[in-house]
Amino acid sequence: MLLNRAAVSGTASGTMIALAALAARYAAGAARADRSWPAEIEAGLRDLGEVDEVSILPLVERLTRDGSGLAGEPGVSYLIRAGHTQVLFDAGLSGGRQGSALARNAPCWAPASRISTRS
Repeated sequence: MLLNRAAVSGTASGTMIALAALAARYAAGAARADRSWPAEIEAGLRDLGEVDEVSILPLVERLTRDGSGLAGEPGVSYLIRAGHTQVLFDAGLSGGRQGSALARNAPCWAPASRISTRS
């Protein structure tokens, strides 16, 4: 009986040590990311210029409203307009295939955006 309690106690303390080590590793990684982020990101954000108008149009999201006629899939696609510049941000899983939600939703937004849905 005494051996069982010692074994359980040893297992519990070993688990606590492992959790403390993981927490310390996480904290060190988070601190390293916080230090490196400004140098990596801010360096690329120079001379962006100014625009009078910015719009972000969601084209694909995971969840869609019933009866909307829009298809959804894991990931997102946004049409970002800034001044006279348009950028399609597509982080969906379909890769622009014929049957993708982006291609199926195109008739709803393509005429207004003057963007071709062909590759």
